[in-house]
Amino acid sequence: MADRKVPLFSWSRRTSVTKFEDYTAWSLYLLACLAPLILAQWHAEMVRANATLTAVFWVLVLAQVVLAVVAIRGRVRALREQRPDAGKLGILVLVLGALTLAVVYAVLPDGTGESGEPQMWIPVLVGGYAIAVASIGASKRRLIVQTLISYVAIVGVILAFGVPGPQIPARVFSTAIFVLALIVSVRASFAMLSLMYEVDRSRDVASQLAVAEERLRFARDLHDTLGRNLSAIALKSQVAGRLANRDVPASVREMDAVRQLAGDSLSEMRAVVRGYRAVDLAAELRGAQSLLRAASIEPRIELDAADIPIALREGVGWVVREGVTNVIRHSNAAHCWITAQREDAVLVVRLSNDRAVPGSGSVRGSGLNGLAERIAPLGGVMSVSREGDTFVLTVSFEVDRSGDDQNFRAGALGNGARDIERVRAS
Repeated sequence: MADRKVPLFSWSRRTSVTKFEDYTAWSLYLLACLAPLILAQWHAEMVRANATLTAVFWVLVLAQVVLAVVAIRGRVRALREQRPDAGKLGILVLVLGALTLAVVYAVLPDGTGESGEPQMWIPVLVGGYAIAVASIGASKRRLIVQTLISYVAIVGVILAFGVPGPQIPARVFSTAIFVLALIVSVRASFAMLSLMYEVDRSRDVASQLAVAEERLRFARDLHDTLGRNLSAIALKSQVAGRLANRDVPASVREMDAVRQLAGDSLSEMRAVVRGYRAVDLAAELRGAQSLLRAASIEPRIELDAADIPIALREGVGWVVREGVTNVIRHSNAAHCWITAQREDAVLVVRLSNDRAVPGSGSVRGSGLNGLAERIAPLGGVMSVSREGDTFVLTVSFEVDRSGDDQNFRAGALGNGARDIERVRAS
């Protein structure tokens, strides 16, 4: 879900969901603050009519704005945390809106200003924004009821200002369009935000399902492999126990069969586990590319499995797997570079990313510690460092000058790695 630990002004380090959340919330905050700015143009006329009631008017308007901001903030949190939001503040905003409309009617009973035109926009703005805020978290039935009642009150105040008969249909229609536009704008914004949260949660669920599916496959393989042999072992053990006192040679043969079955079962179980834990570098590179893109991180991979010595491919595969996992879990990266190059008799694999979370470069988690233990038997040495906002994971392997080393095209990989380093530096 959205990471709220990132400072507000570190926009480039925020996730896509967090950016959309902030964009939605601040757009609605500005919308709530827009009404007082528009109403300010009629301040002078209202003061001339009644200075005391004008002060009361502004207190009520500013109270509406504060409650609107609180209601928007509460709705965003409710959507993020998947908890119900009854929108109770909306009722209070409607009450304040009704009081404000009463003050407007008392201050400008004839609705005429210097221009001589009825000041219809004052009740429309006051009541329209109150209805929009009250729609936050409201059920459809409550929304319809409170909108109709509030709309009738707004139109009533407008008509009380003495609107000429031919202008009444236009006033009524334009007021309805304005109110509906505000309601649709507010509710659509929260609907889009809710959809973004659902998409983000679905990605987490998809990854959990992938892990569960792999565990199920492993359990199924173990069941299919060991179930038959263990049943045979149990049966032959019973037969051997029955023959132990009557036919010793036969019981010995049965126990030898049990021993053989146990040995075969152990070998088959090891084969299953070895296949489960085996790492294919080419598959890991394809998976890393797909996983990074799914996390909205652009992969820059300059590493070909065919260029890596066969003896080191599994170790490099573990580097790619754990390194990419570390990037996704502990950064807000927009780019990730995976490179390899030959330095004398050493193969150096680097995995770096931008926008590292503060502190991630100084503390190695269990994943990286486990990686160090896996590559140690292959002669691998791991180090991590931070260069500004860039986190770099470096693993060095000693390369044998004979055999598999002949398959390692150091020149091509070295040039590609240097290109990526230039891009990262820029």
